Amino acid sequence: MKQRPDFPAVWDNSMRKVFKLCPKKFEYEFIKRYRPARFSQHLQGGMAFAHGMEVARKAFYQEGLTHEDAVVKGWLTVASDYSTYESLESDVKTAAAMTSALAYYFSVWRMDQDFVIPYNFGNGNLGLEFSFALPLDVLHPVTGQPLLYYGRMDMLGERENGTVWIVDEKTASRLGTSWVEGWALDSQFTGYCWAVREYGLKVHGAIIRGVSILSSGHGHAQSLQPRPDWMVQRWKEQLERDIKKAILMWDDGFLTTIWPTAASPTAAARLKMYASLTSPAIFCRPILSSRSTHRGTCLRHPNSLPLRPRRKSCNPSRPCHTSER
Repeated sequence: MKQRPDFPAVWDNSMRKVFKLCPKKFEYEFIKRYRPARFSQHLQGGMAFAHGMEVARKAFYQEGLTHEDAVVKGWLTVASDYSTYESLESDVKTAAAMTSALAYYFSVWRMDQDFVIPYNFGNGNLGLEFSFALPLDVLHPVTGQPLLYYGRMDMLGERENGTVWIVDEKTASRLGTSWVEGWALDSQFTGYCWAVREYGLKVHGAIIRGVSILSSGHGHAQSLQPRPDWMVQRWKEQLERDIKKAILMWDDGFLTTIWPTAASPTAAARLKMYASLTSPAIFCRPILSSRSTHRGTCLRHPNSLPLRPRRKSCNPSRPCHTSER
């Protein structure tokens, strides 16, 4: 009998988001560990940009280089990270774009003038690329050990007034009011705040800085998002509920290739319920263009049955492909 794939012992924000979006996608990506044939330009650009930011900040705050020399060191790091990556002609986040974005970032937020600096833990340890892996109140279904929640933030910073903030950089195609306000309930930074508070620091919230990558150059925006205690507590409770749901589905066989027998009526009933709840009609709405007529197959599940044509009275915010096919 084929061995059941292991249940993940370490969770992060991306895993939780994918599980909420579609449990089957979670199975393929994080349990069966399927990967795309080509590394995404967005992942490559984000990793190179974050690496360059880390090198530049360490050069300025720890090595004592000038702001300009530190930026040059970070610029060279981004370029080096692209040395083995083959960009396509259609890619936006190329080596030239990301090195330019890093230089632009530090022209807006100069390290020798910034209102937030890396938090000093003492003994020369600064809050640069701060990582954590903390136990949750949920046990692994096989080992019985607490599951871990992992994260890595760009910087744990401190403002002039002594308040502690998480600082994170994002690159985007466009910035504006919706981008600034869109981080108000983002779970990534709520989880970061929970982790920092677990270390005994009273973190106030997150400062998210964005740099847009445009054909004509760059733009920037900044969003300050506080995280009160009640919001962090609710986030943790919901995270653990979601993981417990994933454990139940894994135990019943839905998140693995090993399906349970019908010996247990309860397990069979739960399995049938999960299969219905994760069908394309419930979890996967079609990806439509502005001129789409809402017909054809679901683009996320191209092998699914054709969807019925969209009525004029159909509410775009609700799926109209339920039982009628």
